[in-house]
Amino acid sequence: MTDPTSGHEADFCFRLRFTLSGNTSIQLAQKEVPLDTNGAVVLSGHRGETIGATRNLVVLGSGYASEEAAREAGERWRGFLERAFATSHVGADFGDRAATSVVTEHGLRWLEGNVGERVLNDVHGLMVFESKPWPRFAHQEVTASVRRAPDAVLTAIREASDLDASMSGRERVAYDLFSAALTLTSPDARFVMLMMAVEALIEEQPRPSDAVAHAEALIAATRSADIAPDEKASMLGTLEYLRQESINQAGRRLARTLGDRHYGEEPAEKFFSRCYNLRSALVHGAYPRPSQDSVRERTGQLEVFLSDLLGLALLR
Repeated sequence: MTDPTSGHEADFCFRLRFTLSGNTSIQLAQKEVPLDTNGAVVLSGHRGETIGATRNLVVLGSGYASEEAAREAGERWRGFLERAFATSHVGADFGDRAATSVVTEHGLRWLEGNVGERVLNDVHGLMVFESKPWPRFAHQEVTASVRRAPDAVLTAIREASDLDASMSGRERVAYDLFSAALTLTSPDARFVMLMMAVEALIEEQPRPSDAVAHAEALIAATRSADIAPDEKASMLGTLEYLRQESINQAGRRLARTLGDRHYGEEPAEKFFSRCYNLRSALVHGAYPRPSQDSVRERTGQLEVFLSDLLGLALLR
């Protein structure tokens, strides 16, 4: 990538390198496309490849007055991408759990001596650097190759930016699990991973005051009961959770945020509850196991359900 900062007075850039999950690619013939109106933030293929030819992509933002401003912008744009990709059913690895393999400081200086230019590590994830002199990036070889319509993905990214629809920490955990699920081929594993992502979005609320009072009475009665200490501790641990609504209750409340959307001809709330029951059957060893066909059918709809939850800011 050439130096995009010519004519810019500010000194800092952010660079966000990520890898699309599975065999997904964004079918664009260009090597680089702008993501904002003034061209300060661009999407490109890694190492000069066309965007559609690789799963390894880079978003570069330039023109920031400070390292802090560039890093904050990079985090915001990561959130925009996550929101847009979730809406478009695209998974991506932003390097949070990736294996790290970097060139040592000594190696970088050796490379600089050989190429006669400034050299930085090709970080998988977000990095911030001074723009002058423009660097080259020491990298590893990455090979590429479901295809996604480029217009829809780019529109979603730009809409996320326009709405400032970045991700919360809880949403980012869910998106990471969503991305990981898209790489799995086993229907059971993919379904369970998608449900983990949905559950990462769930925040249990306290039960109504009368229900909490009843739970407190049960806890008090158990504390004074004449039973073995280990049994008492186990029961108290379970009873403590009665102060909060159940995962199923909280999940149905979350599903209601999707309004009148249907999944497999079921309203969102009912769909979540059925999925939660199927998840329990799979992870708790119900016998006979749910059929592969039933899991496969729900998995496809669950991917859409989770995508809608993560992309809700763009769907309203």
